[in-house]
Amino acid sequence: MQTKDVDSYALVTTPKNNEAPPSETPTNTAPMVSFAKLFSFADTTDKVLLALGTLSSMVLGVAQPLQIVFFGNVVNAFNPTSATGADAFRDSINRTVIQFAIMGAVVLVTGATQIACWNIAAARQTKRLRHAYATAILRQEVGWFDVNEPMQLATRVADTTLIIQEGMGRKVADAINFMTMGLTGIVVGFVYGWDLTLVLLALSPFVAGSGYYMVKTIAAATQGGVEAYAEAGGVAEEALSNIRTIHAFNAMPTVVKNYMAALRKTEAAGVKKGLAVGLGTGGMFFVIFCTYALGLYYGAVRVSTDQITDKCVGSGCYDGGRVIILHGARPGRPWCASHLCGPRGGLQCL
Repeated sequence: MQTKDVDSYALVTTPKNNEAPPSETPTNTAPMVSFAKLFSFADTTDKVLLALGTLSSMVLGVAQPLQIVFFGNVVNAFNPTSATGADAFRDSINRTVIQFAIMGAVVLVTGATQIACWNIAAARQTKRLRHAYATAILRQEVGWFDVNEPMQLATRVADTTLIIQEGMGRKVADAINFMTMGLTGIVVGFVYGWDLTLVLLALSPFVAGSGYYMVKTIAAATQGGVEAYAEAGGVAEEALSNIRTIHAFNAMPTVVKNYMAALRKTEAAGVKKGLAVGLGTGGMFFVIFCTYALGLYYGAVRVSTDQITDKCVGSGCYDGGRVIILHGARPGRPWCASHLCGPRGGLQCL
């Protein structure tokens, strides 16, 4: 049985006079890389810096809940439950002061180490990434430049790599720091008062929801700003490359108009991001303050019950220091995600 070859035809539209042919728009179908893939350009030195920076971030995250524990001990020392001699009172205060001094030294060293290691490692990797990015562009076939505006590539390389550098540097360090802080806060909370900890955790989903909204909105606005800024950079680069022709035909007002139109898109993306930050931050802190109110009310009830009504004795009784510790530790810390989104958004806000 023979088959006949059938020619296939495609319907195309022929542009009319004074009408530009339709241009193909690139589709952003590239999958997102995994978290580990971000550090594929790291060498041995970078890996050592990342390990040291990670350890410093975790130590720094543990330090904040612990210093709240020390502060709660100071409150209890100023309000002893039994008659305490002057020497014992002075010893308890001096012991807490020494603990604070040691904690301050540890925080100073680990904080500086965290920032230095992560930023240096991110800068070294971004330099290799930028070189690989430019090399990959030069190896593309001619058809690739038909769907990707060549005049926008320089701006894209510069702006995108800076966002990646911020995301794989300070943002990752902050994420490790706040996750460690949250886990430590939960442990401290359940050790010092499981019931008040559950009360504080009850409103955590609302804080996390507002933070998630802010993160997603900032990520979308940041991507839109990058696209608009790349378009503006392409207009400027094209104008500078053909400056004589533009002056010959007196086309400068048109070029400026196109450039300003692209910048207005960037401005709109910035306004949207600012609005998301304002609404998200306001919503989170509203829920946080409601959590404070609920926790302080419940803590006051427990303190009055244990110290006044029932005259509780033992290590499980509630007092002012215990309530301060639980509020200072803020178990869970779901609002820490807001700190991961800087003014540029930082790698899709992680």
